[in-house]
Amino acid sequence: MEKINKAQAFANQEKAPSYMLAKKTLELNPHHPVMRHLLESIKENDGEIDESEQEYARLLFHMALLNSGF
Repeated sequence: MEKINKAQAFANQEKAPSYMLAKKTLELNPHHPVMRHLLESIKENDGEIDESEQEYARLLFHMALLNSGF
């Protein structure tokens, strides 16, 4: 519904009521192979988060944003 309201021709986003905006929630599936691999690689480094793991997590987050339309 939020996308429909934003797409209307004369919609003024500054005056949009806050109750019409949805609360964004990111849900992760801990059983997905990607999440398992990321967790295992962090465990191998004794809890240290490597630069490549941070980049991988950012990439996943940005892909989720693009996929959801934000």
